[in-house]
Amino acid sequence: MRLFILIAVVLGLAGCVAAGNKACTTDSCSRPLSTPEKLVIWWSPSMRDGLPQDQDTTSHSFTN
Repeated sequence: MRLFILIAVVLGLAGCVAAGNKACTTDSCSRPLSTPEKLVIWWSPSMRDGLPQDQDTTSHSFTN
């Protein structure tokens, strides 16, 4: 039983190490992050079908 638990722990840790070495290649890797002062709502390029062709992003500010 102990051997089974040891093997499960070792394989679990090996899986975590292998996953950490992969480079991020998706759009979500380059998106901005929200802060306590600023909420970022990020739409991936595939969801921006309604924007004109030359416009990549749209930025709006709201001041209370």
